[in-house]
Amino acid sequence: MTAPRPVTAEDMPAWLSRIAVVDTETTGTDVENDRIVQGAWVELGPKGPVNTYTCLINPGVEIPQGAIDVHGITNERARAEGVAPAGAVLQLAENIEGFRDQGGAIVAFNAVFDLPLIDRELRRHHGRGLELTGVRVVDPMVLDRACDIHRNHVKGGKRRLGELARHYDAKQDGAHDALADCMTTARVLWRILQRYRHLREMTLDQLVAFQTQAAIAWAINTEQYLRRGDRPDAVVDGSWPYFPPPKDAA
Repeated sequence: MTAPRPVTAEDMPAWLSRIAVVDTETTGTDVENDRIVQGAWVELGPKGPVNTYTCLINPGVEIPQGAIDVHGITNERARAEGVAPAGAVLQLAENIEGFRDQGGAIVAFNAVFDLPLIDRELRRHHGRGLELTGVRVVDPMVLDRACDIHRNHVKGGKRRLGELARHYDAKQDGAHDALADCMTTARVLWRILQRYRHLREMTLDQLVAFQTQAAIAWAINTEQYLRRGDRPDAVVDGSWPYFPPPKDAA
């Protein structure tokens, strides 16, 4: 039996030749109240990065020890080296909105965290939300979850970036640094597309629709699983890649 031909760059979808990756490190996991302490944006062409932006931010609030243990950014460092959040957040937002206007794919690992968080910071400092109408997001976590649905239960795998990098044999230079995580996210996406032919054969719009439906299906299945256990009132939101702030938010 002839071995399958290795998947090369020529086999990859055309939209992958120009993507932008965004990532944040934060004070916690509460989108409505936590703050960004580091942000990164990397535009990638066929030969590598063509535009890079990274910023260390003084969030104006204390960084809890639990968050410091994850990303290593101390309060002392944030105060000494960090820039004011207003300008940094605006730059991230303008990068996202500008790349959307160019028709490019914006890649974010667990986009439903980073994009709402940037939106809330923009509202906090500039009184307007992140303009995401027409944005086309590619989320390696959602793709992995949709294509390898049994791994958590059967193989003991998790869906965090580091675990996916190891699972897909993608190079990871440094964990929980926003710029390094952007590059790892791009490599994981490449490996996922190498592995799953049906994803490679989708147009970008088809891939976005696929992810939207996959996020809804995951939410329904997870909610049912939790309700069969000890959380009969569990509600899992299937919104992706963004959800708006609560109606009563200031």
